Amino acid sequence: VREELHQPFGIVNGGACSSVIEGLCSISTCLAVYEDGKIAMGQSTNVSFLRPIGRGAGNHAARARPRGRAPGAGAAEDRDAGGPRCAVGQGLC
Repeated sequence: VREELHQPFGIVNGGACSSVIEGLCSISTCLAVYEDGKIAMGQSTNVSFLRPIGRGAGNHAARARPRGRAPGAGAAEDRDAGGPRCAVGQGLC
């Protein structure tokens, strides 16, 4: 994690985590509905911070979740290099 993304207290800024989660949710949802001729546009993003991310690499994962007739929702999580979840979120499309 680059130093520019840290707060003055030495942890990653929540906005940086939220941006990663929003991007992952959007991409996973778009990929899930594209072959059906649909598009997905974000309507809302919710992020919960579980623990701070300090230095080192982060791991990110996302998956699309069906949502009835609507294109869907994406769920994503950030983990620090040690493995525990640091932030979880979902984006509704």
